[in-house]
Amino acid sequence: MSKTRQVLLISVAIILISLIAAWIAGRGEAPPPSVTIPTPTVEQARALPPPVEAKPLTAAPKPPPRPADLGLAWLAKAQAEDGSWDELPGRTGLALLAFLSAGETHKHGRYKKTVKYGLRFLKQIQHPDGIFAKLGDARAPLDHAIATTAMVEAYGTTASPLFKQSAQLAIEGLQTLKDLIGSDAAWACLALDVGRAAGLRVDPARIPPLATWYDPDSKTCTPAEHAMGLFCIVADEKPFRDHPAFLAGLPHFAAASRSCTDPRYLYFGGRLERILRRLESWNRDVAGTVSARQREDGSFDATGPAAEALGRTGTTSLMTAAEAMTRWSRSHRIR
Repeated sequence: MSKTRQVLLISVAIILISLIAAWIAGRGEAPPPSVTIPTPTVEQARALPPPVEAKPLTAAPKPPPRPADLGLAWLAKAQAEDGSWDELPGRTGLALLAFLSAGETHKHGRYKKTVKYGLRFLKQIQHPDGIFAKLGDARAPLDHAIATTAMVEAYGTTASPLFKQSAQLAIEGLQTLKDLIGSDAAWACLALDVGRAAGLRVDPARIPPLATWYDPDSKTCTPAEHAMGLFCIVADEKPFRDHPAFLAGLPHFAAASRSCTDPRYLYFGGRLERILRRLESWNRDVAGTVSARQREDGSFDATGPAAEALGRTGTTSLMTAAEAMTRWSRSHRIR
């Protein structure tokens, strides 16, 4: 091929490329027209609204702590170095029941060490016959029944072999106590009922009737005694719904639900209402009662017929447990 022909072909190619490039460029969109923003006058600027100041993003406020949470915090601080509360097995048992009612155990929860040390104290003071207190002590039946309830509840909740022997021994010791009435009988009923549910050996032949002390028609019967008496019937009598004392006492118990502040009424009433499956109004009334009586430090003043026996520790324990039970689901193991 001659040089002249090569130059001609190259020139034609350049021309074609230029035409194609121009055609492609012609297909693009025209640039948008420029926009001129007028400058406002002084009068217009003064009439404009002030700029909105941006607010910093903040997290949603935390809900206030529940009464039971405050009560547990106070009880944890009140625990003695040996693991007890007030050096008494009964009050130690009450405090432990408050933690157990709130779902705390020696394995799980914020206060697992508190629960562990409390249960260890009870095991250390337990006598070979299973009793948690000396029989010569006037408080022995009540102290032992309460401490037994706590130990059995701890075993029933966790199934830990650490507490099985102590719980069974406590049940054996409880079955040796005689002539139990009032609070003594109510706590004994609860301990035995929890023990049966936990699979411990409970001998019906060794247990005298524990509900015979309850007289619902007595004018001196307090709301707390109605709650404890009815619970004894429910735990001790089968069937219980047609029991004459149950039918006579239930209206007296229900009439006090919005006014009684006795912690024994609130605790045993909560257990009773859970068995009867009447929870909605009960939980609402209990929550209001507990919140109204709680001190800023989380404790509760000891007032009423059982003030001396319970003290601030026992009162705080039962009020805390009563409020914690309002959070139990309907399927919660109640016995």
